[in-house]
Amino acid sequence: GIEELEAAPVENLADFVNELPALAGGDRPQGSATSISSGAAGVNALNLRSLGNSRTLVLLDGQRNVGSLLNGSVDVNNFPQALVQRVDVVTGGASAAYGSDAVSGVVNFVLDKEFTGIKGTVDGGVTTYGDDRSWKVNIAGGTPFANGRGHILVNGEIAKRDGIFGVPKNREWDFRGCYVINNPAYVAGNGAPERLLTCGASLSTVTYGGIITTTSLAGTTFGEGGVPRQFDYGDQRRDPWMIGGEWESNQFLDRQTFDPAENRQGFFSRVSYDVTENIELFAQTSWNHTRSRGVTGVQRDNGNITIQADNAFLPDEIAARMQAEGISSFRMGSVNGDLPLRKTDNDRHVTRYVVGASGDVDAFGSNWSWDAYYQKGISRVSENAVDITNNARMALAADAVRDPNTGVIVCRSTLTDPNNGCIPFNRMGTGVNNQQAIDYIQDDPYRNQRCHRSIRIRRAV
Repeated sequence: GIEELEAAPVENLADFVNELPALAGGDRPQGSATSISSGAAGVNALNLRSLGNSRTLVLLDGQRNVGSLLNGSVDVNNFPQALVQRVDVVTGGASAAYGSDAVSGVVNFVLDKEFTGIKGTVDGGVTTYGDDRSWKVNIAGGTPFANGRGHILVNGEIAKRDGIFGVPKNREWDFRGCYVINNPAYVAGNGAPERLLTCGASLSTVTYGGIITTTSLAGTTFGEGGVPRQFDYGDQRRDPWMIGGEWESNQFLDRQTFDPAENRQGFFSRVSYDVTENIELFAQTSWNHTRSRGVTGVQRDNGNITIQADNAFLPDEIAARMQAEGISSFRMGSVNGDLPLRKTDNDRHVTRYVVGASGDVDAFGSNWSWDAYYQKGISRVSENAVDITNNARMALAADAVRDPNTGVIVCRSTLTDPNNGCIPFNRMGTGVNNQQAIDYIQDDPYRNQRCHRSIRIRRAV
């Protein structure tokens, strides 16, 4: 209801609705900031019973909407926040009346279509730590015309959030190394729990400069300048996790967005007119623009990197041990400390037009209400990933050898294809690669989408 919505200290409706237990699994900008391939970064999408956004039918005043994602998920940020009168949530068998796309249920945002006057809000905020500044301006108005037979509604909104790119050190709770991990003491049948919620833990199969995970060299990690040393696993370990040891130096959750930056603008209008006492005609239009930017984190390889014995970047002592022990190759894992962090930059424009009619009629001894509408919705989405590793080029660049004729370090593929442009990349250590090598393996992939939906609906009750 309106009193609860107005009393809720949230930036938008989705934040309030997502507090309901049945909707706890929805996508929020904070939780979807790392979603690169799905394009969900920055979206507020509802998810009833955690069965998936695409299985939750989200309506605005009983009408379907064009999706903001390829799977049809509706971004609630696009709704006219100040004109919503109540939110109805329908689950179970009752939702079947809305059609097969309401598998898990329906969330209907009902507008106050008779609102008269002007209202607005201006609010802003900042975290306790002085970051993530945000502000929002919202104004709505409504007025009757033609002696009350017609009514006009308008709503406009602008919102901005600075975001937090990387969790600052002042959030001590994020630097305690707390995870749910495989219990090192667990053996099937010994009565110990298979999982542990513990602190002072980290991954054991990756480090910033890389760590060898196979052969007798396992546990060798590479530091600044590629210098090898033995990694301290601590007292308890069950790959890919460990407790103790060098867990503090092996944390990287601070290298992703804690809260994405967001810019939103929206406009909504509705005009209705009573043709007769029993028939109303109406038309709606809305336009929304959202841009969301975030950092998704490090470019991690969990023990799946293969290094050959003739790799030109191998430290002398490691190369000597491999030769002495007959080791032809080993596998390693790395957080790729020389590479920039992955980022997202998504831009969405959603436009929607609706015309329709509603009314009631007496028939068959009962009063029937009916409505019909035609909708056209267009969603234009530009999903951009920034500083993403091109895996094919990385495979070529990491397989580096010395040219037998010149002694220069080159990609192995260049020996047979001199003009392939491959630039060798050293996967062992930090501060060991120049910008040219980094640029060769980095890409900025993007996807542009245009979703067009036209719907004709007729309904009688």
